Amino acid sequence: MIKQQAIKTITAAITPTGICASSIDTENYKRVWSRDAAMAGLAGCMIGNETIIAALKKSLDTLKNHQHPTGFIPSNVGENVSYGSLVGRVDATLWYIIGAGFYYQCEKDEKFLDEHRSNIQKAIVLTEAWEFNGRHLIYTPLSGNWADEYPIQGYTLYDNCLRLWGYRLWKMLFPKIITDEKITNITKAIQENFWIINTEIITEKYHPNLYRRTSHNHHSAYFEAGFSPARYYRMFDAAGNGLALILSLATEAQINQIEQYLAYVFSKLNHNLMPAFWPPIEKGDVLWDELAMNYSYTFKNHPHHFHNGGIWPIMMGWLCLGLRIQDRHEWPDKMAAAYQKIAAAEAFTFSEYISSDHFIPSGKGQMCFSAAGAIYMLEGSENMIQLG
Repeated sequence: MIKQQAIKTITAAITPTGICASSIDTENYKRVWSRDAAMAGLAGCMIGNETIIAALKKSLDTLKNHQHPTGFIPSNVGENVSYGSLVGRVDATLWYIIGAGFYYQCEKDEKFLDEHRSNIQKAIVLTEAWEFNGRHLIYTPLSGNWADEYPIQGYTLYDNCLRLWGYRLWKMLFPKIITDEKITNITKAIQENFWIINTEIITEKYHPNLYRRTSHNHHSAYFEAGFSPARYYRMFDAAGNGLALILSLATEAQINQIEQYLAYVFSKLNHNLMPAFWPPIEKGDVLWDELAMNYSYTFKNHPHHFHNGGIWPIMMGWLCLGLRIQDRHEWPDKMAAAYQKIAAAEAFTFSEYISSDHFIPSGKGQMCFSAAGAIYMLEGSENMIQLG
């Protein structure tokens, strides 16, 4: 039932230019967003829905046609083109690279590849520049990805995993710019720096002094959300950890620890739903002022809401998918069952997020990426095309 409703929600948002964020025309949602279109399109590839797959191609064509001369991809396209407001969106370019990779693998469309080849290559080369120092991790500015009102910046787990995923997808077709050595270096940089252990061997750490200070009183139970020159962001990032699992970056012992952490959070919430970021930032916390000042329309990031502890079906979907790929089905089954109950109770309107205090669907409705998240929660890895 929920799968059919999810497909219906995505197809309702298809326009001649691609997949919009929502079929509802509010706050720029009825536009082709790189992130939302790619996520919904990937769901279409997973389940073999030709209507959604064709709309993914339209979305990619629209984004390609508005690529900036320097290589970055629009955040969204409607009557005008937006590359971001205060800052650009790093993940817009990364999702274009991934979306194009999935579409090509799904359809083997050589005409599409010919038309997009130079654009994909330009986007890939741009990610090299985003390292700024040639040390294999890209740097995301504050507000530079999907969590644009959340106080995290620097070397983020989510964006670096997306970059690695894109590189793996295109390695065979761009071997001169995506080398085995580069993929190995990016993989190692993520594994070495986002999971903190108490060790005396810090010579290969990205920020040795910060790592040493942090590891003295902290041992990771999951991949950390990110770090900057000033601090580690120690919150759990559901999408980032899900992507790390999809990419098989975790050891068996680390996967066990992630599952133990999920069990801990679910016991605290008394519900089998995982927030996008956990725990919430409360008034008085070191990051509160940065959170409170950063919003576009109205302040939404009250504790347990929006990015600040809100449960986003799409981000929980990535986590479920990652666990299933690692043949861990217990928690994805429980999360999927819990979400299906809420989705049915809200008549499958696929709200943007669910509050983690009262479990009330909130934000905008008819969201394509929430519908895609439902598909990710339900689909097993056997239904996926090769991830690379």
